[in-house]
Amino acid sequence: MTETLSQVHLFNEKLSQNSFLKKTIRDSAFIQCDFSTLDLTLYQFNNVSFTQCQFMPVVFRNATFINCRFTLCALTLTKAQGLTLTRCHFEECTWHSSDLSLTQFSHCNFSKQRFKQFSFVQSELISCRFNESMLLHCDFQQANLTRSFFNDAVITECYFQGANLTKAHLQRIHLNDVDFKNCTLNQSFWNESQLNHCLFVDVKSSSQLNFSQAQLKHCAFENIHLQWSHFIGAQLHDCLFETSCLHQSNFTQAILKHCQFKWLDFSQSLLKHCSLSDTHFYQCNLNYTNFSNTVAQHSQWVDSQCQLGQFHAFIEKNCQWIHVNREKSIPTNPLILSAETWQPLE
Repeated sequence: MTETLSQVHLFNEKLSQNSFLKKTIRDSAFIQCDFSTLDLTLYQFNNVSFTQCQFMPVVFRNATFINCRFTLCALTLTKAQGLTLTRCHFEECTWHSSDLSLTQFSHCNFSKQRFKQFSFVQSELISCRFNESMLLHCDFQQANLTRSFFNDAVITECYFQGANLTKAHLQRIHLNDVDFKNCTLNQSFWNESQLNHCLFVDVKSSSQLNFSQAQLKHCAFENIHLQWSHFIGAQLHDCLFETSCLHQSNFTQAILKHCQFKWLDFSQSLLKHCSLSDTHFYQCNLNYTNFSNTVAQHSQWVDSQCQLGQFHAFIEKNCQWIHVNREKSIPTNPLILSAETWQPLE
């Protein structure tokens, strides 16, 4: 008697524990089958497909899935601590109130999924794809999401505290009430995304982030290193940057409304061709920062350093400079100003 069950094809079956006397199943297919209440601890599935199957609830502790496919399946109240999935594909599945803590996912595709009240605490999710998925009340605390993809996803009231999002792609996503405290965010991509009420506090490593063309509303960045980050063409509304480093960051063509920058290193940064409205800089290091061609209204600079800053073609209206010495800024070259205002004869 072999220890492997293979070439099994079942349709519309209510499976019992006796259905799986062998703990290794391979090259099989299950269609419209009900796995509810089964205990599949330490089972191994290789090259198995599940279509319109029910897993409500199922125990998958320390189970292994390799090259498996789940289509239109429902996974509710599933317990899968220690689960390992490699090169698995999930298509239009529903995930609800399940615990996948301490699991290991490698090169899995979770695109177009719906996750609600799911736990991925301390899970390995390296190079996994959550593209076009919806995640609500999910917990990714201390998860490893290195090189993962969340493009075009909707993420609401989820927790990523302590997660590793190095080189993760979060482009064109909608983030609402998401907490990224103590995360690692190095070289992550947030281009064209919409972030509302998101919190970035005490982030460990976060240089070279890309928020180009993103929209950020009511977001807070506190004690975070954002040096060499890009906010090119971004729109920031009611955002707070506090006790952080934005050294050599690029805000070219950004729109900032009701934003506050407090106790920052903003040196050698680019804020060219920007629109500043009701935006305040308090005790910031703005040395060598370039504000050329920027329009500022009802904004304040307080107790900030602006040595060798550039303000070429800078336009301000109802702005205040309090305890700020602009005399050491780089003067505008008259020849450049003349060239920019030159008009050809008719």
